[in-house]
This record gives sequence, structure tokens and C-alpha cells, in this order.
Amino acid sequence: MKKIKLENTNEVLYYDKLDNGLEIYMLPNNNVNKFYLTLNTRFGSINTKFKYDNKEYDMPKGIAHYLEHLSFNMENGSVFDHYSKIGSSINAFTTYDITSYNVTSNNRFKENLEYLLEYVYTPYFTKELFQSEKGVIEEEVKMYKDDPGMTIVNGTLNNVFVNDERKYLVGGTVKDVKSIKLEDVITCYNAYYNPKNMFLIITGNFNPNEALAITSEQMNKLNINNDFNVKDIYPKEPEKVNKKEEIIKMNVDKPKVSIGIKIPKNNFKNLKLDNYLLKIYISSILDINFGNTSLLLEELQKGSIVDDLDYTVIESNDYFIVLILSSTYYPEYFKDKIIEKFNSLNIEDSDLKRVAKVNISNYILLFDSVVAVNNYIMDEVMDNNEVNTGFMNIMRNLNIDTCKKILTKLNNYDYTICKIMPKNNE
Repeated sequence: MKKIKLENTNEVLYYDKLDNGLEIYMLPNNNVNKFYLTLNTRFGSINTKFKYDNKEYDMPKGIAHYLEHLSFNMENGSVFDHYSKIGSSINAFTTYDITSYNVTSNNRFKENLEYLLEYVYTPYFTKELFQSEKGVIEEEVKMYKDDPGMTIVNGTLNNVFVNDERKYLVGGTVKDVKSIKLEDVITCYNAYYNPKNMFLIITGNFNPNEALAITSEQMNKLNINNDFNVKDIYPKEPEKVNKKEEIIKMNVDKPKVSIGIKIPKNNFKNLKLDNYLLKIYISSILDINFGNTSLLLEELQKGSIVDDLDYTVIESNDYFIVLILSSTYYPEYFKDKIIEKFNSLNIEDSDLKRVAKVNISNYILLFDSVVAVNNYIMDEVMDNNEVNTGFMNIMRNLNIDTCKKILTKLNNYDYTICKIMPKNNE
């Protein structure tokens, strides 16, 4: 087991990789009472086209989410019932590229960990369970479709992407759910729920040596096939957006607006920056220009255009997608101000240093929360296949000259606007 010191902190990350390929990341915190476990597979909503056992598959949208639901069943009953009896809380989520199963508790560590591994690696998929869960998932999908917050994000991504499957809802549509077959679910489970495609993260109050022993023993008992032979097939995505504008009518009091900006990664290929560092620079630039302390937000608030401004960056294989969102009665004016600002992005050395200090502070605070630090490790592993040990040094060494070079590369983009308008504004 490796002990990995996280630079400039008192934190030590423990890492091991079992013979079957399962990677284990452990960050103990004896100052808290609880522990948090996540067992994660690199299988999400975008993994519908793949080659497995020398055969190509094109699965229905939403199948990863369907599989997540079915995984909470065992031959002897519901996984929820078992964890409830021992006073533990469980959940799961599916995103574009991952499915994660989690457990939170403050006692019976061994039992909680053993059962997490057992139920995820012991599929129990019957025709009866498959059919009964279909109705539950259809209702959940309908609920998401009626949510303005999810609709504005999904509507924007649907405008941005031509072929990339991030344009679709993670759970798919009701039609997608109806088209999923039990054999599809079994194929996806066998393909992606493989130790070589998965990783376990443990944070909170526990003993890393004991955790490793428990995991190793339980995985040996389960005797899982670890022959991993999946190859994902991703469609080529063009630089232009799919649609320049979309207007959606919903029951909202105030219009919601989202600008989706599509930036090719090829813009930055001559800068010779690794993807990790490039994302930090881009996030810093966006925070300075669109964040809570930005001059733009202050201007828009003073003019009663918006109350707040949200932005996020979604990364695909070939693009950074910047989403800038707000609620406003002046959607066209808002759009013009956002694009005007994006065409004149600026940053000073003092801004860069300020953002670095804030990010360092937030990084330190991560370790106080067993959930937040677990999510951070998850993101690091998914994005970089490892946890960067020198984050604080990276932030302290951000260079204004490099930042300005990146600024010059952000001017090659295409964009779209998505609006949610009140239904009574006919």
C-alpha cells in the first residue's frame, strides 16, 4: 500500500490496487465520527456505443441509470432495507461518465464495506424486478423533464452538441426507458462492472490497513471475473453548435437563460500545457470575469438585470463547454452582455493571485468534509487517473503570462442560447 503525502497539508492518501484490478483510495480523518464509502464504475450515460467480446453494441439512452436502479436488489431483499437495519444511509448517482454507489455511517465499518462490495458485485436481475423498476424510472424521468433547472442545462447542451451524447438527459426519455431490455442491462453490467474499470474511495474515520484487508478478503470471496475487454466508441463532434437558439415554454415566473460556449481543445495545442493545468487556468479566467466578485455581475445586479450569475465548465473529448446561466426579464440583453464580455476577457496578476488564494482556502476546507473530499478524489481519478498531490503549489505558481496566452486562444468558439420562457407569455 502506498502512502501519498498531499503537499503542504497534513493529509496522507493511501492507495492500493488489488490483483483483480480494483483501485482503492483512502483518506482517513480521525477528527470526525463518520465514514463515507463510494464504489465507482467508469460507466455513464455517454457509454452507449461500445465493442465488447468482439461484438459492437448500440444501447438505448438511459441504460446506465436503469442499471443503477436495478443494482439495489439482492436475492434476499432490498439493499435499502439491509442498510436501514444497521443504521446506515445509502444512495447512488449516474452522470455522463460514471455510476457511483455510496454508503454513509458512523459504526459497523466492516459490515458496511463488505455489503457494499457484495451487492454491487452480485447482480440480481430478474424479469419481475426489471419490469417493476421500469415504471419507477419512467416517473423519475418525467419529474426531471418538468424541472426548469435541469431543462435549461439539458436544452443548452442539446443545442451545443451535434453528436456527443452529453446532449441527452442522463436518464434518457420515457421512450428510451421503454426500449431498454433486460438483456441490454446484463450486457452492460458484464462489460463495465469489472474491477479493472472501477475504483473504491473511503474517507472519514477508519483504519486504512483494516479497510484494505476487508476489501481484499471480500473480493477474493466474490471471485469476480476480471477479464476487461470493452472499447468505447465515441462519435466525432464538429466545431459548430447544433442549434443557435432554443425557446422552451414552462411554468416559470421569470425567464431562465443559458449561454453555451463551445471551445475546441485544439485552440490550446501549441501551448504545451497538460489538460489538468489548462483547466485550472480556464476556471481562473472564468471566475475572475463571471464569478461572484466579477465586475460584470456587479454591473448586471446594479441594473437589476440579474440577481446572480452561475457558470460551469463541461469537458468532452475535444471541447470545453462553458455554460453561463441566470434568471432575467431581459434575456437578449443578458446574452449580448455575456458575449461582449467573453470577447473581451481580461485578467491581471492581482486577480490571478486572489483566485489562487481562494482556491487554496477551499482546497484546505475540503478535508473537513468526508463527502466533499471523497467527491474531490472521485473527480481527480475520473479526470486524470490519479490524485494530484501538489495542488497548492500549482495554484501558487500560476503564471500571468501563461494566462494571457490562454486568453488569446479563447476567441475561437461557437455559441448558442437557450431560454425558458413563462407559458403565459404567448
